[in-house]
Amino acid sequence: LMTPRPFLLRLLLPFAVIMALIVGVCGAAIYWAGQRAVRVEQIRELDNLTALMRQWIAGSGETIAPQQEAQLRSAADALQTRVTLIGGDGRVFFDTFGAAAAMENHNERPEVRAARAGRAASDVRRSRTIREGSVYVAKLLDPQQPNGTVVRLSYPQRYWADLRTPAWTVLAAGVVCALLATAVLAGLLLRQWVNPVRELAAAAERMAAGEWDVRAEPRGAEDLRLFSGRLNVVAQQAQKQLADLRDQ
Repeated sequence: LMTPRPFLLRLLLPFAVIMALIVGVCGAAIYWAGQRAVRVEQIRELDNLTALMRQWIAGSGETIAPQQEAQLRSAADALQTRVTLIGGDGRVFFDTFGAAAAMENHNERPEVRAARAGRAASDVRRSRTIREGSVYVAKLLDPQQPNGTVVRLSYPQRYWADLRTPAWTVLAAGVVCALLATAVLAGLLLRQWVNPVRELAAAAERMAAGEWDVRAEPRGAEDLRLFSGRLNVVAQQAQKQLADLRDQ
């Protein structure tokens, strides 16, 4: 005969797996949606800052005065941003994170191409120059000159530390929640169904063996209590009929 424990295991194991998948997938979706919302907010902030930087260097062309350079570096340090100025030929002539002369042509960068084409100029990717993820926003210094200087601001990944939560922690939390839900369900099933059914089966076996004075204790779910009551009625009737037969 099948014991209650394997039955409970077979009942709860699929439930636990499904719960873990549901919570994990939902947690991952919420995580990535949150990350996307943070990036969108960063892009919005960079867009506003880029407009401010354009005002500071307006009319400078593809050269930058020492005073302007010091101002840009100070602002970039205070705002925790990287400022890059890209000439019409793609040459970087100013960057707050490295030697501009050693950098490769930037006209093929997605945000730079978009800025020159008059489209929304933002991107999130790994920087080949500083070798870390970055959020980029680029704008033309003069909107009337598509082949002129491009002002680009970015948030390097080193400044994302307080915004990042590893994805595995979200998945682990989902699995833990699923296990807790499974444990709660297991407790409810044991109290409401499995243990009462076990006791009911034991009482039925004793009745089948001729012990008609045995009574099943009404416990657990309402249906089980109803069934226990009816089984007790059957046992009572059988006990009375057996007593009548003995008297005869």
